[in-house]
Amino acid sequence: MKESHFIEQNKEKWLEFEEENQKKKKDPATLSRLFIQVTDDLSYARSFYKNRQVRYMLNGMAQNLFLSIYKSDKFRIQSILNFWKTTLPLVIYQVRRELLISLLLFVLSFCIGMLSSANDPAFSRMILSDEYVDMTLENIKNGEPLGVYKKMSEKDMMFGITLNNLLVSAITFVSGIFASIGAVMAMISNGVMVGCFQYFFIERGLFWDSFLTIWQHGTLEISAIIIAGGAGIVLGKGLLFPGTYTRMQAFRLSGKKGMMVLAGIAPIIVFAAFIESFFTRYTELPDLVRLLVILASLAFILFYFVFYPRHVARRTSSLSEEKEDIEYKPFTPFKLDEVHSGGELFESVLRFFGHHFSSFFKKIMLLSLAYIIAWGMLRYWMSDSIGVVIQNTTKDINGWQLALNLLFSVISYLVFFYSVYGLAYHPEIEKQPLSKFLKRSILPVVVCVGITYFTRFISSELWVYIITITTFPYLLCMAFWWQDEKKNPIPDFFYMVKEEYFSLLWLCSKFLIMVFLLQLLVSTEIFHRLLTGLFWNFYFNEENMNLFVSLFTDWINELIQIVGCALMSLSIGLFTFNMKEKNTAAALKLRIEEIGKRRFVRGFERE
Repeated sequence: MKESHFIEQNKEKWLEFEEENQKKKKDPATLSRLFIQVTDDLSYARSFYKNRQVRYMLNGMAQNLFLSIYKSDKFRIQSILNFWKTTLPLVIYQVRRELLISLLLFVLSFCIGMLSSANDPAFSRMILSDEYVDMTLENIKNGEPLGVYKKMSEKDMMFGITLNNLLVSAITFVSGIFASIGAVMAMISNGVMVGCFQYFFIERGLFWDSFLTIWQHGTLEISAIIIAGGAGIVLGKGLLFPGTYTRMQAFRLSGKKGMMVLAGIAPIIVFAAFIESFFTRYTELPDLVRLLVILASLAFILFYFVFYPRHVARRTSSLSEEKEDIEYKPFTPFKLDEVHSGGELFESVLRFFGHHFSSFFKKIMLLSLAYIIAWGMLRYWMSDSIGVVIQNTTKDINGWQLALNLLFSVISYLVFFYSVYGLAYHPEIEKQPLSKFLKRSILPVVVCVGITYFTRFISSELWVYIITITTFPYLLCMAFWWQDEKKNPIPDFFYMVKEEYFSLLWLCSKFLIMVFLLQLLVSTEIFHRLLTGLFWNFYFNEENMNLFVSLFTDWINELIQIVGCALMSLSIGLFTFNMKEKNTAAALKLRIEEIGKRRFVRGFERE
């Protein structure tokens, strides 16, 4: 059958299907019948019209309905269970050597810490600090050698410990990017500290009581940090030993494995903090109960991170290192007139950013250099000499820095939103003049970014940060939506985004996590030491060296934030186009209307 006859025969049925799919209250029986017919037509088109437009059109219709049915099923319980039952254990098995290295480093450093404390009484003060040692000695004198666990309320203690340990684990993992050296140093540092801490009580005849108290929560907590160290070694290994992959491919694979491992220990860290906050403080509990908690924690770690991964690997015939195929994908323009899943959007943003990297790089460098020049001049203006801040001006400097960050955030989002319209491809979207774009965009962007900074300024409570993070992408999406509409966009926007909110939040959270990890990397001690060593040959005095390193660190942080602005702008822009097409199917309707129209190539009718 000719394509034109096939189209004429089924055109009315496809239009009926599209009209039914767009209704708020759909008739399941009618939709089911039409969907079966459309998929049958799609199968026919795939067989006889492989490279024709009708096949792509039918595929889009079927995909649109599939997404509308399953869009609330993205976070299925089964997929979460599969991660813990199969995916994570397989990754643990693949990185078992790195985890073993991390464990051996910690044990060796633990022994060094104990031996050093035994040979040098002042060593514990150097590692644990005079303040902590004096406080513990006072507690021992008062008959509460481990009273440090009773100083705070349970809830405050749990929150503080959870946040601290998650941060330590993240820093340990991220510092592995320095050829795994950062993760190795973190394991040595933590091992020496724990060994010194344990010997401090052994020296005073408190071994058994300290052992039951410390390791009641420490079994899970220390195990999680050791596993985070192994994840950091995996991260650095991808850069050092790429094997048959390119260095970037190997780094991407090692980073993916490391992130999975890091996600796997997060619940363990939270549960360890729960034990430390609500049970460790009760040192009067029977020794048998505390010993059973330690043994149960150790049994869980050995089972889930040693024996169970081996069992899963054998069951899935993955005893050898799994070779992952990386398919080369040439860049293709992001098609704004097609519906994309969340994973496709994330990959599209990264590939879009990489393909247009030169264009984005120029904007990022100009914005970051302008920021650091303005910030450096501001610091110089607020000081009586280079690097010496005038007394009582710290609060003023913080206020000026907040205003400067607000200004550059607004400018960055405007620049990158305009870039999305200039670089993204869509036949119906014309690049607007800059003046018209700013007229429609500057107020929504200022309001969105301003609300975010205002909430952070008025309070530093956790709930404020949670509200800010969960509403910021939503507000920016509204700002992007605003300048592409001819009428008041708010009613349509709220209607369309109500079922897409968590998809948008999940997409943006991936980039927020990337930015957060990069900023953690900048805050590590090894990064500071590398900067100091790098600029040591410039013959600065110590005061100016500290100022220069501080300014350079501020510039790197601002550079990371602006990269985050670029990625957020891209993700929100592409998500907005995708959401419009999913809910209105405007481009799909245009393609349906074009079906059956006769077109000619050099005077000959084209089928």
